[in-house]
Amino acid sequence: MKRLNLIGKPLAAFFALLMTIGLLAADAYPLFTFDIERLEGTDRNTTWIFDFDSPSFPTHDGNWFTFGNTTVYAMYPFLHYYAEDTVKIQDPLPAGIGTLIECIAADGMPLLEPADIGLSFSPFTLTNLDRANLVNPGNPWTTPGESGDIRTYAHSNGYLSLNGEPKLQILNMEFEITTPYPSGAEISSYIAGMGVALPYGWSPSENIGPGIFTGQQGRGFGYVDVANSDPEWAALFAPSYKVIIEMEGVVSGTTFTSSYHDFLFHLLAEEHDEVTPVVLSSFTATLTGGNQAILNWSTASETDMIGFRVLQSDTENLSEAINLTPVVIPAENCSCGAQYSFAASEFDHPGTWWFWLESIDMNGSNKFFGPVSINITEPQTPSLPDRNNLGFAHPNPFVSGAQTRIPIEIKAGDSGKLEIYNLSGQRVASFPLSQGTHTISWNGMDSQGQSCASGIYFYRLNAGGQSQTRKMVILK
Repeated sequence: MKRLNLIGKPLAAFFALLMTIGLLAADAYPLFTFDIERLEGTDRNTTWIFDFDSPSFPTHDGNWFTFGNTTVYAMYPFLHYYAEDTVKIQDPLPAGIGTLIECIAADGMPLLEPADIGLSFSPFTLTNLDRANLVNPGNPWTTPGESGDIRTYAHSNGYLSLNGEPKLQILNMEFEITTPYPSGAEISSYIAGMGVALPYGWSPSENIGPGIFTGQQGRGFGYVDVANSDPEWAALFAPSYKVIIEMEGVVSGTTFTSSYHDFLFHLLAEEHDEVTPVVLSSFTATLTGGNQAILNWSTASETDMIGFRVLQSDTENLSEAINLTPVVIPAENCSCGAQYSFAASEFDHPGTWWFWLESIDMNGSNKFFGPVSINITEPQTPSLPDRNNLGFAHPNPFVSGAQTRIPIEIKAGDSGKLEIYNLSGQRVASFPLSQGTHTISWNGMDSQGQSCASGIYFYRLNAGGQSQTRKMVILK
C-alpha cells in the first residue's frame, strides 16, 4: 500500500512530462497490457459456422459451411470451428482451469506493480460476422486457401482495479477479430496432436484458408466513464477518453465441449484533433390533445457522446429547471446523426412551460440547447387518437433496474396489447390497452418479477388486427 501513496502530484507531473515529449501518444506504446489465457467463447451447443474440411470431405452435406449437429460432428467435434455468439469469462476446460488474466505491464502507472492491477469485464456478444476472402478480396470468399471471416463483438463494460478496488471504468467495449480459416497442413497437425486418426482419408492438401492458428488479429475500443473513474487513471486517456483495444497473438483452441482464446490485451490512449461532440439540427416541442409535451430533436453528427438530458421549468430560467431524465438518454454516436423523442406530462398548473436539452460528452463537458416552450391551458378531455401507433421507447438502450417509456396510441373503438419478447421469441411481459393515448413504463422485469438479462428485446403492439414491432436494448 506504500506504493499507492505515491500517486498524486509527483505522478501527475510525471504524466505531464510524458505527454510533453509525446510518449503517451496512441502510437507509442500500450498503457496497460494483460495476458489473457483460456477466455471461453460459448459451449458447443450452437450452429456450426464452418468445418475443418473441404467440399470433398464426406460430411452430411459436403459443404464447407454446415448447419446442424450430426453423428459426424459428434465423432470429430474438434474438426469444426464456429463464430461464438458470446465471449465470457468461465471455466472452458474439462479440468476446470478457468480464464487467467494477468497484468504484465502497466506503463501508464509506472509506480505501481503490474501484479496489483486487475481487469474484469462483462460478456461480449457477437453482433456481426462477415465472411471474406482474406488473401485476394476480388475472389469469392470460398476460394480454397483464401477463406476467412471478420467478427465483431460488442455490448461489454469493464474496469481496471488496483488491489481489488475499481479505478477505471470502461463502457461500450467493442472489438473486431479477423480470422483466417485453417490450412490443410494446420488441420493435419492439429488432428495428430489430438491423438486421433485422420477421418475418412481426408487429405492435408485440401485447404480452406491461409491459417487459423496463426494470423488472427483483433482491435477495438471503449470509452472511459469519467464520472465513475479515479481522475488520475481517467486522465491517462484524455482528451478523447477513448480506450483503444489491441489484441496480439490471438490463438483460438477447441476442446470436445467448448472453444477458448489466448491473447495479449493492450489498452492504449487515442489522440486526435479536437472535434465537436454534437451538432444539433433541430429541437422542437409539440403539445398533444392529452396535455402531453412531445420533445423531438435530431443531430447532424455525434462523436464521443454519452447522451442527453431533458430539463423543464415553468419559468424561462435554466437555473430553476428540473431534470426529467435521471437516466441519461444514450447517444447513438453516429457521424450521420440521429433522431430522438421524449414525452413529458408532469404539469401541475396551466401556463407556459419551458424545456432545455443538455448534451454530455465523454470528457464530462456539457452544452445546453433551447429553450423551447408549450402552453398548457385548463385541463381538457383529450381527443381519442385517429390511428393505432407504437412510438419509440426512451431511453433506449436503458439500464436494468431503471425504466424505459413507450408511447402508444389506440384509436377510438379499438383495444390492444403491448408484448415484449426476448431474442428467443419468449414473451417476457404483456400490457393490455384500451382506446386512448398511453405511456407504458417498463423496468426490465418479466411477468414473474425477475430481472431480464441484458441484450436485445422486441416490443410489439397488436391492435385493430394489425401489429407493429420495434427493438430495444437492456444494459447491465
